[in-house]
Amino acid sequence: MSEDFGDKWWIWLLAGIGLLGFAGYMFWDLTQFESTGGTRLEHQVIAGLYELGGKWLVSGFLGLVGVILLLVAFKSKSEE
Repeated sequence: MSEDFGDKWWIWLLAGIGLLGFAGYMFWDLTQFESTGGTRLEHQVIAGLYELGGKWLVSGFLGLVGVILLLVAFKSKSEE
């Protein structure tokens, strides 16, 4: 019963959709942060991307990874 992770295309699909939603949420959250000011704790990767390019780079990077996961899902499904 050893199934390759690539055979579960729906996992990639859900991960891609979830990451696209998370990208949208991060854009909204960082917009709220910029309008209110203050300080906050963020993951090092998110904080580094935000320092380099702001909310656009953070949400763009997360969105790009989400699209890549969707492409992997569609490729895995088409190979079944």
